Amino acid sequence: NWTNATFAELSFCTRVDLVTDLDFGGLDGLTGPLADVLARSVGYVKVMYGLDIDMSTNFEVSIAAEETEALTDEQATTVTYDVIACQCTLDDKVCLTETPALSQN
Repeated sequence: NWTNATFAELSFCTRVDLVTDLDFGGLDGLTGPLADVLARSVGYVKVMYGLDIDMSTNFEVSIAAEETEALTDEQATTVTYDVIACQCTLDDKVCLTETPALSQN
């Protein structure tokens, strides 16, 4: 946004998601380019950037970053998935078809 011939303000937001291969489901109404990511998002962080650009004299690049306090957003959802357990080999994590008896101390 140019405020005059030599000064501009640039603002933008970034979002980084930690995603899983599993689709959590229950989010069928999501649309848009991030629908697939949002359905698999485990957690995310958003950062808002603001740059002031002064092109008057002696143009130089100066970047100042200010860390602000995080805002908290809580949402409840129900996620259902199956958990399967088995004894497996230590090297390749393959489930054993015949499980040996385990001794307890």
